[in-house]
Amino acid sequence: MKHEFAQRRRSPRVPAEPGIVAALHVSVPVRLLRLSSDSLLLVCKVPLRVGSTVRLATELAGRRLEIELCVDHVSNRPDEALGGYVLGGRPASFDPASWRRITALLGASVACIADVPAPWAA
Repeated sequence: MKHEFAQRRRSPRVPAEPGIVAALHVSVPVRLLRLSSDSLLLVCKVPLRVGSTVRLATELAGRRLEIELCVDHVSNRPDEALGGYVLGGRPASFDPASWRRITALLGASVACIADVPAPWAA
């Protein structure tokens, strides 16, 4: 004898149609290698798609910085010395406060430690 179990749920379920696309926003840690007034160079443990737009959030000069970044190029394979894929991009948009912070940081005489990679940021 075949038993059918009735599933009791709090709310009704509707099956998804084939071909429905959904987006999942995830956080991926990256390391900033280079920052200029019009581009960023990062290392990421997973390859991002060229042409995609991602949101980068980090601390810069003690203040929160959020940038929409258009990914322009991604390395074909991970760089073992850097710990991931090297990717470059340009800001899709900047808020004026972020622009002032970056301009001030680039104009300041900040001592840089050679060959010490920046920490990973999510």
